Amino acid sequence: ALVVLGGVRDMEDWERSMVQEKCRESGVPHRRLSLGRHAELSSKVMKASEAADDLGFLGPALARCQAEGWAPRDPLPAGQGRSPFHVVVVAPVPLASYVATPEAANVLV
Repeated sequence: ALVVLGGVRDMEDWERSMVQEKCRESGVPHRRLSLGRHAELSSKVMKASEAADDLGFLGPALARCQAEGWAPRDPLPAGQGRSPFHVVVVAPVPLASYVATPEAANVLV
């Protein structure tokens, strides 16, 4: 997979077009995804992606998006400024032990 991040700002239209064109020329599927409605630091996005992969739900989540035709989710209810984001982790060890692991720290980024 090729991941292109906007960095410290969102990508300009010409930049998005260039990435899309190069993907098409190379035969690489191109999808724009968002982790939420607010800009985040690239390092935080990468850490969240890494943690999701480490915990085993990034691949299935992307497969579900693909199966649903990459359709955007329903709009937020009126008055709600951002999408709720909940991660539920079933700890493989007692909670007191799990919270001291790097995986737990990554989930809480």
